[in-house]
Amino acid sequence: MDFELAPPIGVGPLRIGMTRQSANTALDSLRDLSAVSESDRPGQHVFRPSGLMISIHCTRDMLEAIELGRPSTQTDRVIFRGLDVFAIPARELVQRMGE
Repeated sequence: MDFELAPPIGVGPLRIGMTRQSANTALDSLRDLSAVSESDRPGQHVFRPSGLMISIHCTRDMLEAIELGRPSTQTDRVIFRGLDVFAIPARELVQRMGE
């Protein structure tokens, strides 16, 4: 699955500024029910079978931050303006983003 980063809006169904309840529901929708990780924490983070970690941070009943951790397989990709952010070395990624 591809996850398109759209700063400052969000990623996938997660939107900065949504209520905690909506963010929890959106986070749950990203869980792969065929392979639920024992590390998942409802309302905090999910780990997809690819190893991609998706974490949410809420304060004052509002989604304020989304954190993504590097997947270990290419099954899930995090994309920003056509670039796979975890497949490209950091220096090259920054250079290409600047172009």
